[in-house]
Amino acid sequence: MKSSDLNIEINDIALTFRKWHRLPKELTEKLNASHFARACFRDSDSKKHLTPGQAAILDILDRLVGADPIGVRILRSRFIEGLSSLEVAHAVGLSRDQVNRRQRNALEEVRELFVELERRYSQDEARRLERRLPPQPYVSLIGMELPLAKALHKLRSCSYGACVLITGLGGIGKTALADATARAMIGWLGSGEIYWMRVPENLKRVSSLADVRNQLALCLQEQGHPDLGANPEDQPRTGGLIVVDDVETYAQFTIIEPILKEWQVSYNLLVTSRHQPRADFDWTVLHLDELDWESSWQLVSNYAASIGVDTHTVLTSQSGHQIYDVVGGNPLALRIATSLLRVFPLDHLLEIVTHSPSGSVEQLYRSIYMASWESLGFDARKLLNGMRLAAENGATISQIRAITAMEDEEISAAIELLVQHSLLEFRASGAERVYGLHRLTRAFLDSLDEI
Repeated sequence: MKSSDLNIEINDIALTFRKWHRLPKELTEKLNASHFARACFRDSDSKKHLTPGQAAILDILDRLVGADPIGVRILRSRFIEGLSSLEVAHAVGLSRDQVNRRQRNALEEVRELFVELERRYSQDEARRLERRLPPQPYVSLIGMELPLAKALHKLRSCSYGACVLITGLGGIGKTALADATARAMIGWLGSGEIYWMRVPENLKRVSSLADVRNQLALCLQEQGHPDLGANPEDQPRTGGLIVVDDVETYAQFTIIEPILKEWQVSYNLLVTSRHQPRADFDWTVLHLDELDWESSWQLVSNYAASIGVDTHTVLTSQSGHQIYDVVGGNPLALRIATSLLRVFPLDHLLEIVTHSPSGSVEQLYRSIYMASWESLGFDARKLLNGMRLAAENGATISQIRAITAMEDEEISAAIELLVQHSLLEFRASGAERVYGLHRLTRAFLDSLDEI
């Protein structure tokens, strides 16, 4: 259940008070599920004998005592201390009818403040979980509505144990779909956490499972998730979501599969890969195909407008269809090809990409990448080539400066150009921005050494 769907009513508050000392836990399930209640319970050792809902109500009474001291005293005396309404009336100097009216008003005040605090805590929790994700790699997700709905249906059906695998060619949008899914899951995680990790390219097959855990633990620590751990006994049973992005090879899949099975006991899993693992793992597989023409045109026209390509003269529906007929519906290939319209006329661009041998996807990519590479100036090439020396998680501006020995103005201009060409990815924000290479881009740069 989403915390925003809790719909806390005055009866939920009143029932918690009336059953304060003989409260079956399920009666406060709605209150216990709130972010505010869990925070109150977690942050106070003196309230561990209470339910999270009761801990939240005590916190609210402390907040309200200045605004309505009589109402708070009535609620505490009646329900927590167990006095009768007549005893409370004598204690506060009011009639029983007045006590009952003040009691109803105080219950409504508690409910209103509970709802407001839950709204604030839910927003804070959503922002905290969003910071665990890499920067959103798209402006809008195009042509993936159906697989997104399928992924969410599976992951929202249980707190842990669901395993969704997104497969497809490089550049097809696996990471974008995983990101959209993870962001849509944030409001459904309850007390669970969310983690995003990229499998390191240098993950090695080792003799023991403990060694694999050690490799992944180091990877998780480098990627900002030291609290996840790689040992099954370290995992909390609170549910949540682990996203494992870009399992590059089938060999990597076989290495990490035992760890994924251990994580599955406590978390839902969302994995992106070009490969599908063995059939004995219970995956819900979502295979991404190329976009159709309508979705491709929407992507190309939106992207062209964002990088300053004239969508009325340079890129029309007709010229867009010509690019689509040659490049196909791979989102990354379409973006790189579209970015080349800032440099080459359409006829020249089509001539470049049509030189690829028929049916060779790899050669098509190489032709597009080579054209983009040749359109770059010295600084952009130097920075892009230098990024191969950066860690797989990416590099900050200061790290790029150390790698390339370039000046800040040169770095800034080169990054802007490379991002526009979809050759450099924005990976993370914080004290310093982090930039990285798509693995297809890295593979192309490595291939230049062979020329």
